[in-house]
Amino acid sequence: MAFARSAFALTRERRSGSQRGVLVAAALVGSWRAKPPPPTLTAAELEEISPLLLTAGCGALAWWRIRGSPVAESSIGKRLRDAYRLHTLQAAVHELELPQVVKALEAAGIEALTIKGWTAARLYAANGLRPYGDLDLCVAPSQHRAARAVVADSVPAVDVDLHQGLGINQRVVAELASFEEALARAPRLPLDGVEVSVLAPEDQLALLCVHFLRHGAWRPLWLCDIAAALERLPDGFDWDRCLGGSRRLETWVSSTVRLAEQLLGASPSQPLPLQDRVPRWLRQAVLRQWSSPRVYYPGDLIGLPAMTYFRPSIAARMMREHWVDPITATMFPGASFNSLPRLPFRLRFVAWKAARFARRYWRDIRSQVPTSRAPGRTSSPYRRG
Repeated sequence: MAFARSAFALTRERRSGSQRGVLVAAALVGSWRAKPPPPTLTAAELEEISPLLLTAGCGALAWWRIRGSPVAESSIGKRLRDAYRLHTLQAAVHELELPQVVKALEAAGIEALTIKGWTAARLYAANGLRPYGDLDLCVAPSQHRAARAVVADSVPAVDVDLHQGLGINQRVVAELASFEEALARAPRLPLDGVEVSVLAPEDQLALLCVHFLRHGAWRPLWLCDIAAALERLPDGFDWDRCLGGSRRLETWVSSTVRLAEQLLGASPSQPLPLQDRVPRWLRQAVLRQWSSPRVYYPGDLIGLPAMTYFRPSIAARMMREHWVDPITATMFPGASFNSLPRLPFRLRFVAWKAARFARRYWRDIRSQVPTSRAPGRTSSPYRRG
């Protein structure tokens, strides 16, 4: 019944400006399961959103939904199938690389926690459904430099993203477990003869939700991670540990969990002691993020001389790019998710960016102004003979 209401809401939202985001959500409903629901989109609709799905790493999930259906034989179906095959090969390579990295770190006396990529992929029905480009490992901040040296020397060909702690700014998200706490309760999973430490289910769900929101919720794959985790909650899941006793963290987790239910049809394996409502602005913001492949802060606007930004065309583009989405604006100061307007948070973020720009502009100006020198002296450090 809840899924029927969700489907009705999605159909109604197709009339809004977030239509493509709604189609992306419809393409991914239940796609992480061994037996996902039958596909509901036509080949033309899949073709329309294929750039969004492939850019976000969701091509294999869309293929998993349509396999065995007539749509699978269309041109877009074959491209999605190719994405699934590629991700399956990449997953096999990563599962060979991860034990090598863990063994190299253990030989140096460094304990590491594996997060995100491989640990999230374990929640899916098949290896190739959840792509990941590198191995995300966390080490104690005091061992971070040594861990980087070990990876560079022992496994230089492996793409490893080493995080200090859990990779989240603890000053902003103080409610999350510390690295030491997470490591103490981390289960160890066998992989190719090596035991790999992963986050406990409570820590993993909290981290997945915070990561999804702190990156503006732009990638639907991350919400699929959360949906898959919800459907595999173990008996005795400790919600108090997951929420850290924080009302603020509870609003983040509950909003994200309810989004997974409403947009992707997630069916949690046990009742959730969380609020049912999702702020209306949050749902709309997520669908808008999924409707466009654009990511904030494009590289072609970074590093230009300060005076360039005063050109009307560049200034207008900068304003568009830095008018940040309400999710990022809310997470920037670590505010709670509620029904209050997000405009004050967005204005605050723009003011912060403007202050950073002003400091950089002043440094550029000062570097271009020649300094006065005493007669007979030159800019060279050497005297003329």
